[in-house]
Amino acid sequence: MSNRRATNSLLFILIMALQLQPSAAWAFQMKITPAADLLSGTVQDDSVLATIYFWEINDKCQLSAWGNFSGSEPAPGIYIPHQESSDLKHINVKLSGENWQPNTLSEKGVALKGKEKSSTLRLLTSGIQHFDTSILTITISATCDPEE
Repeated sequence: MSNRRATNSLLFILIMALQLQPSAAWAFQMKITPAADLLSGTVQDDSVLATIYFWEINDKCQLSAWGNFSGSEPAPGIYIPHQESSDLKHINVKLSGENWQPNTLSEKGVALKGKEKSSTLRLLTSGIQHFDTSILTITISATCDPEE
C-alpha cells in the first residue's frame, strides 16, 4: 500500500479513557468501542465515531455521561473538541442514544431516562464535516447518582 493511500485511509484514531465514578451501591458497567472503519474525507452527519455500552445499571441509578474535551460544549451533549497537537483543529460531535436526553440538571453531557438494565450511547458527528488524517484523544466519563 502506498504511503499516500495509508495516510488517506485513516481518519483519526479515537483514544478513549474510561472514567467511572459509581459507588458500590450505585454500580454499572461500561465499555467504549471506537469505530474501526473511519476514513478521511467528507463525513456525513450522525456518523458513528464510537459506541459506549452500559450494562448492569442499578434500578435506583440516575446514569449520566459526558465528554471531557479540550474545547467547548455549546449545549449539553454537543461538543467542539479542540486538539492543539493535531492537524485537525476541531470537529463537532455529540452524544446520542435511545432514552438519553441532554442533562439539564448539570448542564453537561446526557442523562439516561428510564429504568433500563442496559443501554447504548453513541459518539456521533454533528453535521457534515471534512476530516483529515489526525489523532484525537477523547475521554468519556460516566456517573451513577442515586435517584431522589
